[in-house]
Amino acid sequence: MLDTISIEAEQFDRLPVVGGMYRVPRAYRLVLQGLERPGGGDTLQVFSNNLQKRFPTGSELVRSERLELRGDGSVPFLLQYSVKPSGNYYGLGLRKISEPDNL
Repeated sequence: MLDTISIEAEQFDRLPVVGGMYRVPRAYRLVLQGLERPGGGDTLQVFSNNLQKRFPTGSELVRSERLELRGDGSVPFLLQYSVKPSGNYYGLGLRKISEPDNL
């Protein structure tokens, strides 16, 4: 069961644009926290591997922890990834601008 998803931009480059500078992230930190059911076997590893296959090239698992067994038999976990932005957001429904507006 997934409890918390945290996404933070980090490691910025500065890109000059009309009217100033734009900070472009070189990486995103993705942290997932949750509970693994008792007797889950390698479910967390399978989930982590399948998730990582969907990330852009250069992304990596930075931290994977299973914490202390709780009284109900579940095991808290934490997965942390460094995700490299690909610049391809068209899969999210965005459309390319053919003629950008002048600012």
